[in-house]
Amino acid sequence: MTAGLDRQEALGLEHPQDSEGTGRTVHAVRRLDGTEWPLLREVRQRALRDAPHAFGATHTETAARGDEFWRASVVRTAWFVAHHGDAVVGVVAGLPGDAADPGSRELVSMWVAPSCRGTGAAAQLVAAVCGWAQGDGAAAVRLKVSEVNPRARRFYERVGFRLTGARKPLRNQPGVDVLEMRRALT
Repeated sequence: MTAGLDRQEALGLEHPQDSEGTGRTVHAVRRLDGTEWPLLREVRQRALRDAPHAFGATHTETAARGDEFWRASVVRTAWFVAHHGDAVVGVVAGLPGDAADPGSRELVSMWVAPSCRGTGAAAQLVAAVCGWAQGDGAAAVRLKVSEVNPRARRFYERVGFRLTGARKPLRNQPGVDVLEMRRALT
């Protein structure tokens, strides 16, 4: 799955480009179906190896989860992946609302491969979750971003999320807080 990215990185390309050389990056974003749990497991493990500081889960605990966990996750959660050619270059999930905020949905587990950051893949993944949430009747989408990830926070602000003032400790990194952000859907 990553052979295309490895070849591009070896050629020194900062970002994968479209085949016509226009400078625009082309990504396809789609929702995973119930049979694609092995792909979900693989891309989540890649994300956790690449950016352990950005997630509440650890690679070790995620790698130890059995097939049933992944089968259930891909069915109960709205998982989306971004492709560049045959390579999966990003992932994000949408969670249903909770009792405390039933009119919102939550964006979680966002990750884009380092070679595709800044190419529009992240914005497309956010758009997919926001579209899913709106179709599910939500009025807003919320997320949590690590306080030690200012690049992610700036990105989320650019795509319409605003800080709510709520914060709490990151589960796997005591001493680091996550900041809640919210985006109204219109």
